[in-house]
Amino acid sequence: KLNAQALVLGDDFHFGKDRQGNSEFLKNYGFQVTNLHTIELEGERVSSTRIRQVLQVGNLALAAKLLGRPYSITGRVQYGDQIGRTLDFPTINVRLNRHKPCLNGIYGVEVICETTSLTQKVLQDNPEKPGIAGYHENSLYGAGHVGTRPAIQQEHPEWRLEVHFPDVSANLYGLFMRVTFLHYLHGELNYPSLEALKAGIDNDVQQLRQYRNDTTQFPF
Repeated sequence: KLNAQALVLGDDFHFGKDRQGNSEFLKNYGFQVTNLHTIELEGERVSSTRIRQVLQVGNLALAAKLLGRPYSITGRVQYGDQIGRTLDFPTINVRLNRHKPCLNGIYGVEVICETTSLTQKVLQDNPEKPGIAGYHENSLYGAGHVGTRPAIQQEHPEWRLEVHFPDVSANLYGLFMRVTFLHYLHGELNYPSLEALKAGIDNDVQQLRQYRNDTTQFPF
């Protein structure tokens, strides 16, 4: 039981059978209701549905405009199945709070740790592998993957957020990370073998390295 006393709702909010419930219905039951007016960008309504749609097609720049900030996902680094390590591309496995995120595919990402300096942690673990600097202080740049990994045989495929940091060898388990999505490379691919998957990852990492080299300013 939440004992809610006040609600902040969009002007198109409806609920219940046939969407008959609305703000007036709640007011009649004694709730204090504040209605938010519609916000438009370039003549179109800003809504969570629209934001999800632009994320699904990889339009990160428009998503950032709609949100007022770059799109990011936060989560704690947890243990995975170590497959990336066997392919020579170790990744951090960031716990997803949503069963299925809006994104799918390969991205250039910037990662910060919410509890400590990520760059200092990486240097402490291996000074010879400092990684690729992100655009902001204490951040690292990496190759992010969101999807179910169709190239890997799994009895119960799960959605995952994985990030490979080139030139890093560090223990990052348990750290709470914010992964900001900067550049969409392509959707998730189903490679015919692990060898083809490894070659595909290598190509993706090289392209994302080049993107970072060519982009000196934060893209949004």
